[in-house]
Amino acid sequence: MGIPLIGVGFLQLSSQHNMAAVILLVWLFTASIALDPDGTAAELITTLLSTGGVLSIGYQGWYVGGSPLALVGVVLFVGGGIGVGADRERMLLGVRRENLFHYILGCGMLCFAAALPTTPV
Repeated sequence: MGIPLIGVGFLQLSSQHNMAAVILLVWLFTASIALDPDGTAAELITTLLSTGGVLSIGYQGWYVGGSPLALVGVVLFVGGGIGVGADRERMLLGVRRENLFHYILGCGMLCFAAALPTTPV
């Protein structure tokens, strides 16, 4: 739930419907876990919520707020997920892909943290 909630934090900066977004996110996540004991739908909903969170960060942080760090964070998240991947067994430049993936996501989180307070309200 980390990325979706960070996305809600960015969404709150200029949206009049921020509380509805928070309630919807919490409801979807809770319903996905409660109604799906084997976890297949919960994984899909978690992925969709995370994608929505990253899109919200990109739109609100960069496009609306003008913070290039928000865009850099989005690029790092997408690049880390698609380009590097989280494969534990494969290596890239002599380092496990899983480790590189987490290093890249950590840098993306730092960009998000730096972009949130600089985005105008």
